Amino acid sequence: MSRPACGSRLATLEVVPVAELVDEPFIALPPDAGALREFWLAADHRETPARVATAVETADETFEAVASGLGVALLAAGNADIYRRDDLVYWPVGGLSPSELAVVWRTGDDREAVRVFTEACCLRTDAAATIG
Repeated sequence: MSRPACGSRLATLEVVPVAELVDEPFIALPPDAGALREFWLAADHRETPARVATAVETADETFEAVASGLGVALLAAGNADIYRRDDLVYWPVGGLSPSELAVVWRTGDDREAVRVFTEACCLRTDAAATIG
């Protein structure tokens, strides 16, 4: 979860329980994002719909909205380092359902970039299976 670096009622927690976020205003994907929007609003963990502060199209818009104090946003743990900013803080959120990433490509797409990327994904998946 990302939120502005200034004080917050959640700032003393090392891990924020998802239940503590249900009343927070969220920065959300547009409604036409469907299931993806619902996932990032933690809809499966709510009894009532999320309070959406604003809808955004890009990661940059998301973090600008959070930094402006409009609301909070969930993001994948691995992205916290990628999107590190001095004006935001990131906390792990406990109690969320795990997510799954799928890679798809068109049949017959023989571009070099697609081949290299899919091979790297397969190698990583094989390595994770060996370790796990």
